[in-house]
Amino acid sequence: MTSSTGSAVSLPFIRELASEPDPGTKPTISCRDGHQVAIYRSSRLDFRRQVIEELPQDGIILIRIAPTASSPFSVAMTRSEFETQFAGILQTESWKIGGRYHFPTFPQRARPFLVDSGLVPAVSSVARPKEWRQKEHGALANVLQESSQCLAQVAAWRDAWRPKQVRILLIAESHVGEMEGDNEVRVKVPFPAAESLPERYCRLVYCLGYGENEICEPRPQGNRGTPQYWEIFSRIAGLEPQLKSRFFLSDRLAQKVRILRALRERGIWLVDASTRALYHPGKSGKSPSYAQIVRESWEQTVWLSVSAEPIKLTCVIGRGVALALGSLPELRDALLISQPQDRNAARYREGLSRLLERIRSVGAEPSRSV
Repeated sequence: MTSSTGSAVSLPFIRELASEPDPGTKPTISCRDGHQVAIYRSSRLDFRRQVIEELPQDGIILIRIAPTASSPFSVAMTRSEFETQFAGILQTESWKIGGRYHFPTFPQRARPFLVDSGLVPAVSSVARPKEWRQKEHGALANVLQESSQCLAQVAAWRDAWRPKQVRILLIAESHVGEMEGDNEVRVKVPFPAAESLPERYCRLVYCLGYGENEICEPRPQGNRGTPQYWEIFSRIAGLEPQLKSRFFLSDRLAQKVRILRALRERGIWLVDASTRALYHPGKSGKSPSYAQIVRESWEQTVWLSVSAEPIKLTCVIGRGVALALGSLPELRDALLISQPQDRNAARYREGLSRLLERIRSVGAEPSRSV
């Protein structure tokens, strides 16, 4: 395939579309000359699962690539060509969980699908050396010990409470690592919910069974939950927590649902900078590869999942996460607050107050009617 030219490249209407004004980052699908065509702009070669899966096999993906330091160009290929030439992408965690896959540098195998001849991107001469990649892989293998089923449940519970539009993005490290038997646990909410919620358990604040043994069957081991994040959630939702053990289970769960609905309605969403858990019960300390794992996960998966959202405010929760992400351009104006369990309680309270003030400044006032 790499020695020939893609079948869509020479189509007149594809060349015409490629020369039109900026299509924007939000994908659109239209019918041209009997073909369904999905078109969008990205700074890199960026494939999006939801878009591609909406196309028939002869449907065409047209991506306008606009690097920050060079002129834009376009690639075009059919869904069938994508699934043949880039079959390995379909098996990656980024594709299965994040729903996207992008290449940091333009790959050689995408050259046959170039539409414009004005700029042929060069394969980066500063690619990471093979031995460095092998060393990195070994570090990741030693740290990340989670099943694909667990990661899928983390994504499902988070997506269940994702707003239609994310206006305020909270970035943290809230996902706790899988323990033996977690995949066998079912979460049974004792009242009907308007939302379609996952049934399997995971150690994420969005999972209603995390920290609530009574609705888990069988009971997971060490199911402590993360009450510190419920404190943040309730404060920014403008609702009382009412989550302590002295309250009835039904009251606690109903209040959690009210809090999550309030956040969703106001466009507030919590993501983890790393798709993999970096804290595992019974283990202490951070991996030597912590910063590396967080940054690569953010750049390759997490940021791509929210980059097209109309985000007005970003807040990083935790100094370790902030240090790992460094001075990325998309986080240049992000607010930093410490973890709720910060030994310096005053620092945490001051940071939370600043977050509440910034939320008010962007017009996301608490909804009292939820």
